Amino acid sequence: MLSTDNGENWTEIPNQPAVDPSITNMTVETSEAAPTSFYCLADDASNSWVKSYDTFNSTWTDHASSGFDPAFADGHAFAVDQFNPNSVYVGNHIYMSWYLSGVQYPNPTFLNNGWIKNGHDDVEDIVADPATPGAFWVANHGGVYRLTTTTNPQSVSTPEDKSDGLGVAEVWSLSTSPTEPDRIALGLYHNANFVSVTPYSGSWDPDWKYLGLYGDGTLAIVDHKDPDVVYYANQLYFGSATWKRSDDWGGSSSLTLSKGGQYYQIGVLNRERNEHLYGSDKDNNGVLIVDRSTTRGSNPVAITDFANNLEVNHPNPAYSGDEKFWWFRSNPANPEHLYVGLQNYDWQQRIFRNTNVLHPDPQVVKNSWEEVPHPRRAPLNSLDPDREPPVVGFATDPWDEDHVYVAYNSSVFVDEYTDPLADQMVFRLNVSDVSTNTYPATGKFQCNGTYPCEDITMNLPNSYVDPDCLVSEQGSDGGLYISTTVGVYFTNNKRIAAFPVAPPYPDADDMNNTSGWVRLGDGLPHVISRGMEINYNINRIRVGTTGRGVWEHALHCPPAPPDISETGIHSADDFFEASGSITSDAVVPVGQDVKYRGGTEVTLGPGFHAEAGSDFHAFIHPCDGTGNSFTPKNLVTGPGSSNHDRDKEEQALSIFPNPAGGEVNLQLDGMDPDLPALYRIFDATAKQVYQGAMTLPLTRVDVSTLQGLLLVTVEQGGKRWMGKVVVQ
Repeated sequence: MLSTDNGENWTEIPNQPAVDPSITNMTVETSEAAPTSFYCLADDASNSWVKSYDTFNSTWTDHASSGFDPAFADGHAFAVDQFNPNSVYVGNHIYMSWYLSGVQYPNPTFLNNGWIKNGHDDVEDIVADPATPGAFWVANHGGVYRLTTTTNPQSVSTPEDKSDGLGVAEVWSLSTSPTEPDRIALGLYHNANFVSVTPYSGSWDPDWKYLGLYGDGTLAIVDHKDPDVVYYANQLYFGSATWKRSDDWGGSSSLTLSKGGQYYQIGVLNRERNEHLYGSDKDNNGVLIVDRSTTRGSNPVAITDFANNLEVNHPNPAYSGDEKFWWFRSNPANPEHLYVGLQNYDWQQRIFRNTNVLHPDPQVVKNSWEEVPHPRRAPLNSLDPDREPPVVGFATDPWDEDHVYVAYNSSVFVDEYTDPLADQMVFRLNVSDVSTNTYPATGKFQCNGTYPCEDITMNLPNSYVDPDCLVSEQGSDGGLYISTTVGVYFTNNKRIAAFPVAPPYPDADDMNNTSGWVRLGDGLPHVISRGMEINYNINRIRVGTTGRGVWEHALHCPPAPPDISETGIHSADDFFEASGSITSDAVVPVGQDVKYRGGTEVTLGPGFHAEAGSDFHAFIHPCDGTGNSFTPKNLVTGPGSSNHDRDKEEQALSIFPNPAGGEVNLQLDGMDPDLPALYRIFDATAKQVYQGAMTLPLTRVDVSTLQGLLLVTVEQGGKRWMGKVVVQ
């Protein structure tokens, strides 16, 4: 159709090509060099074409025909030179083609993977440069590039990468070392796999290294005990996906695996035995498989037998194809426990648990799977509106193996989409017994006191979440974070207990509220997030976003006052936390479980006493800086305390003699002489007793006034090393 009066009236263009139902997209472009014409791209796979229509002469002219396929771009991979009306650029699947006066450039795939600096080459958009003859810009899955063509002689310039500074990464998988603050690995949808390569600082703006694996990056795993090791995988590509492992932070690849399965890959390392890797796979009949490698990725073997489980697989392969894993989780409170979340052939959501996953016999592991009930578990053959969204979020309590958290992709909409608060979206479950003695055998259930579960959606905004959206914080009072489309929110045990049973409810975006959920900080883009983890060296949480890259923020800080003092007898189990110091002359009686979390120090006075039979734990855990006195469960706190049997030659902390008498030597191999270093010494009650500057790689400290087991930490350049010494 054509309008000559700004759209007031339209007339049909004569002599236009016949209607073709196989054309999926059509795009119109113009050129300054042909002011009376417009150009039309018809996307019809390999039969696509480009024609121009001269509105003055009412004639059609062919510019490109068969021999190219715009594929990914939905019609956007199309541009016309603004200075030469006969020069047309079109996307050609993962390449590009150039047509000059209707003739294809001799090399129709001149833009190929050889010049892609990062990622890969699926062409999404082409724009002609309005100021330079023959120049055009192309956006593909490797970034943005600028090229120049010449017509006499006909040639194409070397592409210039113009991607630097674009914060548009679509994070599909995020993994951060829990100990090394400068180690983040990413799997980027429509790009590839990358690792950060810049030392951490307060205003960190890291550079990123492309890991050289073609295709969409769908999985990244940083070894939580050896921060040099990273596992990564790409998309399902012609029937298989490639998994790799690097032992030198992307310097080289020491393992390559080819696996089948779903489009994006799922995997996790065991939280105690980091040489155990669990990965997603499928057999030739489309049955979901969990593989286990006990040798850091090599020689994986199946540890599931879901073929005859109707809650996972249909016996007729014709009904298969929709099954997929959402996530795997190894439980830090009990590494024998492995959880997997999946969607079955009927698009219903299931959670399975194995409590014997470290058993050496794969058949014993296969026989140890059990289904974990969850509140919105729709039965097989449920139809709309009884279907439920995926269980995309899952976290375990770091202290208690029997408690887990689940989050659904979306709310139950009682008032359609206008309700400002989510409904039945986040739950806490006691899974010590998942049999029919505790939960219903099938179907949905309410967490209203009948079953050992709680609905902790509370005042969470009505929003959406994607996989890897839940993180529990070790060293906190049940701290839990959830990343949503409108921000990251925090809650814990005290906030849950204080939440009112009836309106008015506190506003989760009021960062001074004291119950329910509360937003963590400002400024996070309102987009889908995928991937969230905590680095305990600097006590910051990191979150990956869709189209906005990776962000970080300090952990949630305990409420005021910054310093607290305790006296008397503790009459109930409790968790005391302060952003500053805790001083106590209290008594912890028999049978009580009491924890003190201080941000700077915990001082136990002469009146303090933890009676035999009580459970008392005091530690340092700041919310916005370094200085944790604890080692996160089944983790290490730095290269110097790695359990890996490889020799760590760089920056290892040695403490000698051990046991020691009046003096102890602290030696940090590979210490940077240009950066300040700080050592701290804590006694057995987690009280800091010494602090000093470490100006040389070997420092001698007088400990003659101390006795017993001491914890020593050294901090430099955002990194932290830990060791122990006994003073006699």
